[in-house]
Amino acid sequence: MGLRSLINIKITQLPTKAYPSRNKTLEFDFCESFAWKTSTKNMTDKGRIVTPKKLFYKDENGKSVPFEGDRSNIGGFNSSPLFLRGDKIELTAGYIYYDKRGAEITDTAKLIDGYISKVQNAVPIELEIEDNMWVLKQVPLPNRTFDRDTTLESIMKWLVDYANKHDALKATSTTFTYKTLTETTFDQLVVLNETAAQLLNRLHRQYGFFSYFRGNELRCGSLRYVPNEANTEIFVMDGIQGNVCAEGKDLEYQRRDDIVLSAVAHNVVTETKTATTVDGTPKTAKKRLEVFVSLYNGVQTSKVLGSGERAPENTEGERREFFFPEAKTEQQLIDRAFKELEQYYYDGMKGSFKTWAVPFVQHGDNADVRSVLYPEQNGVYKIEAVEYSGSTTEGLRQQIFIDFKIGDNG
Repeated sequence: MGLRSLINIKITQLPTKAYPSRNKTLEFDFCESFAWKTSTKNMTDKGRIVTPKKLFYKDENGKSVPFEGDRSNIGGFNSSPLFLRGDKIELTAGYIYYDKRGAEITDTAKLIDGYISKVQNAVPIELEIEDNMWVLKQVPLPNRTFDRDTTLESIMKWLVDYANKHDALKATSTTFTYKTLTETTFDQLVVLNETAAQLLNRLHRQYGFFSYFRGNELRCGSLRYVPNEANTEIFVMDGIQGNVCAEGKDLEYQRRDDIVLSAVAHNVVTETKTATTVDGTPKTAKKRLEVFVSLYNGVQTSKVLGSGERAPENTEGERREFFFPEAKTEQQLIDRAFKELEQYYYDGMKGSFKTWAVPFVQHGDNADVRSVLYPEQNGVYKIEAVEYSGSTTEGLRQQIFIDFKIGDNG
């Protein structure tokens, strides 16, 4: 099956106070290289595109026209900069190939959907890019105090509704939606002199919530993967049907007997006191629950951490930290922590591998890994991150990063 690479880069100029007439849409079908890494662990997906030394754009008649003009404006239109920080940018890539019956198949996916965060004013031009989180970094939130028992759902609705009304988002003709991945309430949450992105980052630091975009949907919560959303694609490591590149394979086989895992898990719960207020309402107080768990050679150990008590120093293996808002007792914290750790306690592969741009996968999808030469590699793995790349020398590639093993091949 012969593959012919396809690439399309679309840049939408956005007006600024200095250049209010910027409104052109530029399209390119070639670049020197690009790279884009997407992951649930990183709040902002980032990447770059390096343009050719000679740039052409398609005019209203579809004719390729070279960019000319002042170098400081990178060949701009009528002295208006060609590329500016904040311009919308999309990159779609894939292949044209023929199936067994000779029918032409076009298989593409949108790999980059974001904004220019920096322009390297040189030749070739390098554009640094961030996903939709870049917009939320430009949205200062009004100061507000959320009362006790405010839900994450209501905070996310307030944040997204405010962002959708802000000039930074209205200029892009984009509307954000949201999905909460945790049901929880807060004792009190004070928003003070923060952007929308800074608030999401604080929710991660204080509560362990992950925030990321899938398209124009902002997701936030303690879960990183949405149930029943994953696609499963087959990746064959060797043999005639192999679709994994020999280079870029960074996989290591691990045995569960050699794995050492530990974690600290916590939550804050509301306790009802015997004392009452003036009107007879029972008084309440917040209590922090915290436990330490470890898993080594199949043996589970746990310890409830008292007020001010620290977990043992981590001297071996991986140490994780969990926040479980649904856990109301120390035992529930312990049970949930072991459930999370057991995902990473398996015989199988860890690391990453490189493949072509088809089959296309995203973080949260499943990789059905198969090998004839090394059957111990076989298994279905959760994809934690994907780095998409392309260049004139290597073509289109995906570096797929494994999070944990889900099960055996079907």
